[in-house]
Amino acid sequence: DPQHTQHYFSAAPNPFKDELDVLLDRVADTPVRLQLVNLQGQFVLDQEMEAGQSAYSLSTAQLPRGFYLLRVEADGETQVLKVVKSE
Repeated sequence: DPQHTQHYFSAAPNPFKDELDVLLDRVADTPVRLQLVNLQGQFVLDQEMEAGQSAYSLSTAQLPRGFYLLRVEADGETQVLKVVKSE
């Protein structure tokens, strides 16, 4: 599909504390799945957000500090970002 362009995702702030905002370059047409995976490969957070937004906020206060992989799935595309939780 020549009309189809890839989503670009970013996460802020990074390092994060109690909240992590996931930003899409444009509004998602389908529900967005946000997952945080720790370095042991465990899913510590798995949320499906409704379509029609370009910014999503994850509550991360309950997570221990350290490195995580943020997996963002929107409109059939998946991207993984490295994020860090600080104290």
